[in-house]
Amino acid sequence: MEEVVEEIEAASSSGDPHSQSLMGFVYGTGMMREKSKSKSFLRHNFAAEGENMQSKMTLAFTYLRQDMHDKAVKLYAELAETAVNSFLISKDSPVVEPTRIGTR
Repeated sequence: MEEVVEEIEAASSSGDPHSQSLMGFVYGTGMMREKSKSKSFLRHNFAAEGENMQSKMTLAFTYLRQDMHDKAVKLYAELAETAVNSFLISKDSPVVEPTRIGTR
């Protein structure tokens, strides 16, 4: 496990947003590294700048809990736009088969 975290940390240091997000998680949970809110926040910021959606969600929630609503709303709006666009460009409809709800 230590080797894996070291590889992820190396990729994070080279600027890979997904690895930065993972290191944000590692520092945030204290898994294989000493727990550090500041290091976690920093890694998630870098990852969010690299368009990592998990880190954007983490930061939005962090801002919301700290009553920093302007920053939270901005990130949640970006996330919602990405989600809607992913449905719009999908080849298949998200609804596979209409289903009637009821006991008739």
